[in-house]
Amino acid sequence: MLEEYNLSSDDVFAVSTIDLKKEEPAILQLCRNYCLKLVTYTPQELLEVGGEFTRSDFVKFVTGVDNVCERAAKRATNGEIIMKKNCCEHVALSIAKRDWVCEF
Repeated sequence: MLEEYNLSSDDVFAVSTIDLKKEEPAILQLCRNYCLKLVTYTPQELLEVGGEFTRSDFVKFVTGVDNVCERAAKRATNGEIIMKKNCCEHVALSIAKRDWVCEF
C-alpha cells in the first residue's frame, strides 16, 4: 500500500490510533517489527481534530468517534491526509504527510 504513494517503511515515523487499541497485539507487533513509535489518543482528542473525515456509524458506536484512522493520522502529523480511510483484512488505514521544516 505504501508503494502506491511512493513511500517505503522508512518514511513512516509512527503508528497512531485510539487509546482503546493500545494493547492490540497486531499493532504492537507492527511497531516492534518496524521500530515504530505507537501514539494513541483519547476519543476526545480525536474529536478535536478538524477536517472532513470518512464517517462510520459502527466505529462511532464502538469508540465514540466517527473516524479513528484519519483523525489519528492527522493529529499525529499535523499534516495533510494523503490516503483516506482504506480497509483491508478488518483493518482501517490512513496515511498523513507530516509538515516539517529544517532551518539552519
